[in-house]
Amino acid sequence: MIADLELPLFTPAPKASARNVEWFESLLRGRGWVLARDLLVEVGQPVTDGNKRFLRDLANQSEGKIGSGQKGYKLVEEMTAEEFAHAQNWLASQVDEMNRRRIEMQRVFYAKTNRSPQ
Repeated sequence: MIADLELPLFTPAPKASARNVEWFESLLRGRGWVLARDLLVEVGQPVTDGNKRFLRDLANQSEGKIGSGQKGYKLVEEMTAEEFAHAQNWLASQVDEMNRRRIEMQRVFYAKTNRSPQ
């Protein structure tokens, strides 16, 4: 079990730059949906959580140009209306899940401290 873990844990991802975002856009252009692991293998990088975080950060820094979803990454300008709707719904679902977790954490914390949320 432990041998299956990816070590070291909590490896920081490289920092994104505008040049990196442009590189990512050019890598995606005309390709459709591409999984993070496939992109990393293609560019000769190890498939690690840190490298996947780096790609997520590039998408986050792309000012909406790079979309993501269960199918991977794709340029938003190349999405069909159906793909765009699916990507939007997927992100909205993530927001809902994060808010659910935040509220659960608040309940536990405030129950423990006998304080009310401010």
